[in-house]
Amino acid sequence: MDQAITFGKKNSLVGVLTIPDQSASLKEIGVIYLNAGLLHRVGPYRMNVELANLLAKKGYNSLRFDSSSIGDSGTENNKTDYIQTVIQDIKDAIDLMASRTGLNKFVIFGLCTGADNAHRAMVHDKRIVGGIFLDGYSYPSFKFMAKRYLPILLNPSRVARAILSRAKNSFLHKIFCAPTSTAKVEANDMFSWQLPNKKETENELKMLLSRGAELFYIFSGTALNSYNYENQYFDSMPFLNQFRHQFKVILNKNTDHTYRLYHDRLWLFSEVLKWLDSVGKK
Repeated sequence: MDQAITFGKKNSLVGVLTIPDQSASLKEIGVIYLNAGLLHRVGPYRMNVELANLLAKKGYNSLRFDSSSIGDSGTENNKTDYIQTVIQDIKDAIDLMASRTGLNKFVIFGLCTGADNAHRAMVHDKRIVGGIFLDGYSYPSFKFMAKRYLPILLNPSRVARAILSRAKNSFLHKIFCAPTSTAKVEANDMFSWQLPNKKETENELKMLLSRGAELFYIFSGTALNSYNYENQYFDSMPFLNQFRHQFKVILNKNTDHTYRLYHDRLWLFSEVLKWLDSVGKK
């Protein structure tokens, strides 16, 4: 059953709480879905709605909501810091879900920018015991670089085309484009994206795993330019090998970034449900 709710300090955040079926055995973990970029809380192709309804049949409470100034939600505070605003919104969502359901353990689900925000929220709130990150942070390894660039370097015609294309674009840019600004990209701007420093992410992952958090990364075929084989995370951050029981990665090259095909979403939901059930048993 779905319940539309408003919450937050100004009561301006809008969400939908999905309550489990009465016949289902209630789970001790709640699931919270984040916006994928500027998309409304239903998710791409109603992904969040479909998953919430499936999980309700299995006994999971779910909350999908719009963060400040996205979808149906208004501006919750006067802060201009996007990251701090999102972190506070997620905290308010957890507070609401805890008060409505009595749960004190939560898993957070995010796609793309939502995966980035899920990571940030986990760092700041110990009630989040697990994270599901779709095409989230990733860092190159030696094998990634070889798989990505060696086929190009071994093909003279592709190398020549790449050089000519780069030279042409540079020439046209100098003629037709204004000088580019030297101003730094504002990291807290919701319309810009920058991969965090690898060492910073490593330290945060170590902290999360050390406190017992469960992390599940799922990469699609669209992410091959940044993640092109399943063990890439373990090669780029070798310390993760000692946490394989808590750190799971799947790469499905046959899916796209938003899981627009129904059978791809069914595959995704099946993997999420298996992982959630394993977290619940620990």
